[in-house]
Amino acid sequence: MLRIIKDVRITEADIMEAARTTQGIVEMKDIKYAFIERNGAISIIPAT
Repeated sequence: MLRIIKDVRITEADIMEAARTTQGIVEMKDIKYAFIERNGAISIIPAT
């Protein structure tokens, strides 16, 4: 995953901010998928 986020120039902090604000997730291990939408927004799918 880290290689991919380097390619699109977002940071782990960007992903965690999206996770906190949209899903209330505070740890990376609780994220199953993070998608970068066409509009630049980051969508989070929580791990179950």
